[in-house]
Amino acid sequence: MREAPLRRAQLITTTGVGALTVDKLGRTLVCGGLDYWFRRTSDQGTTARSLDEFRVQEWRLEALLGVDTFRLPPDYRTPNHAGTVPNTKLTIPLLRFPTWHVCTNDTCGFLKRKPKTATEPRVDCPECNTVMQQVRVVIVCARGHLTDFPWHEWVHHSAHPACPPDRLRLKTLPGGGFADLLVSCDHCDSSRSLEGVLGWDEREEGGYVTVLSTRLSPIPNEVFLCRGERAWFGDEVPRQGCDQQVYATLTGASNTYYSDTVSAIYLPEGTAGVVDPALIEALREPVPAQFITMARQLYASGNLSLTPAMVTDSIESTQASLVARYGRAVVEDVVGKLIRGEHLGAQTPETEQDLRYGECQALRQAREEPDLVVQPRDPALYGDVGALFSSINLVPKLRETRVLTGFTRGTTQSVTRPDERRALMWRDFHPERDNWLPASVTYGEGLYLELSPALLDEAWLAQASQHLKRLAERHDDAQERHGAAGGLATPRRVLVHTFAHLLINTLTFHCGYSAASLRERLFVSDEPGHEMAGVLIYTASGDAEGTLGGLVRMGEPGRLEGLIRTAVEEAAWCANDPVCLEAGQGEQQGQGTGGINLAACHACAHLPETSCELFNALLDRTLVVGRPRERELGFFSRLLRW
Repeated sequence: MREAPLRRAQLITTTGVGALTVDKLGRTLVCGGLDYWFRRTSDQGTTARSLDEFRVQEWRLEALLGVDTFRLPPDYRTPNHAGTVPNTKLTIPLLRFPTWHVCTNDTCGFLKRKPKTATEPRVDCPECNTVMQQVRVVIVCARGHLTDFPWHEWVHHSAHPACPPDRLRLKTLPGGGFADLLVSCDHCDSSRSLEGVLGWDEREEGGYVTVLSTRLSPIPNEVFLCRGERAWFGDEVPRQGCDQQVYATLTGASNTYYSDTVSAIYLPEGTAGVVDPALIEALREPVPAQFITMARQLYASGNLSLTPAMVTDSIESTQASLVARYGRAVVEDVVGKLIRGEHLGAQTPETEQDLRYGECQALRQAREEPDLVVQPRDPALYGDVGALFSSINLVPKLRETRVLTGFTRGTTQSVTRPDERRALMWRDFHPERDNWLPASVTYGEGLYLELSPALLDEAWLAQASQHLKRLAERHDDAQERHGAAGGLATPRRVLVHTFAHLLINTLTFHCGYSAASLRERLFVSDEPGHEMAGVLIYTASGDAEGTLGGLVRMGEPGRLEGLIRTAVEEAAWCANDPVCLEAGQGEQQGQGTGGINLAACHACAHLPETSCELFNALLDRTLVVGRPRERELGFFSRLLRW
């Protein structure tokens, strides 16, 4: 096991379970599974371990994901002499991976394996005593497995070579490309370059196959498939059955790991006049929550021995004032509902779209709560700019909970179900025992803007739909290939998404935050009765007191309208125009991966991918500013002085 400093937010996004990271000495490590989280490096001189401190309650996400609770990743603490520091020496394991190391002596190039649990900081070549470094190539599959590159099999053109794997060498020829990397075997003098190993071949009947799976062996129809290795659980872990092709990638490439995350803006549970939200918050505290969770687990297994009355007795023994304040009958009734899994919110979400709609309703009106403050502003105060919006609200404080639910590799769209991706994070997954997920909680500020529904009329939507027809077809085809739902390339979504990017790029010059520090949260729906066309631009990088107000300040009348005008005017002309503006028109195939952007590129509408919910896809400036012969297609074109 190795040590490297990681932020909690990293462990939920880019460096979660199964992800590769690099420490300060340049060693590549893989983050261990949830089975090994919260373990100690030593049992000596430590205080008692209590995981209640790391519990995070987010009732809407609990209902949506079907878990009991969430936990913050542990922070490492050193014990003091008095022994008063709780939860000391809790760690998250990092394992050495890839296990293959290559000698840095150009004339040697000897390949040697080390265990994933090896702790020595330096590995020396047994041939020439030169320092060795890890190779930079691994293989992955669409089911999330991660394996060492098959050097032994590749050089021998066979999935089952006869030579032992103890005399392999990797040398670099003049040039520097993969074709100049030559792996050889001293036993049989076989050699082979890595030319094309990262590539794909097109099948005759359509679709693609990987070079590594189809060219490893020259035998016709012999395909080298994934062996189901889960490197993030260490050595001697049983492999899973897998029928996927494998492809090679670099350890530093972004496609080695895509985290599946779900986030929510915190809304108090409970309905005014029915259940006091303050009571529910009090029952979410560690001590009462421990009793309720224990009873809920027994209830789920059919054991009714721990009744709501008994749980209320336990709560009353430690928090008599709480029971006295609300009354014994009320507390017992609420406890019973929590044990039975009956969430008390007015709108318990069943889908992520339900989650967003509940937040949209909350952000549309004034709120003054500990974790959410919304201050509406009259759109009329913003002149002709305000006429384009139905809501312009300041959000001085918000709380965001982000949960890691699994991961994919190679592509953001996985061939596996959500429950299978969740199970990848556990060595031996038991849904009842392992009913928690890692999460991070951050506080920030934001601006909520919602476009006027009166201006999003049927005529404009029909014109925009015709304009986006080919884009929608390409996007739906891409979604279908990955087994995901289509129908996302709607005029509302593309318009709101592109406008959010343009405004964020403008805000970075005025509000004191970089583009990477701001995020978008889209609220878009065409469902009758639940229509949404809004966006929350927010920062979730502050502490428990929020941030300094630089973003909210930009939303006041007298400032915001100038920023929106600037964003729209700058979007009217891109440094890459007319090429960018004409992308997707006529016989053009759009821009970006799969052509799922139109008039949008890095010079005008792209953001850092951590700031964008859709990985810089489904963008088109045309719906914002129009084009020379179709000004009316641009929703904000009336703000331009042509």
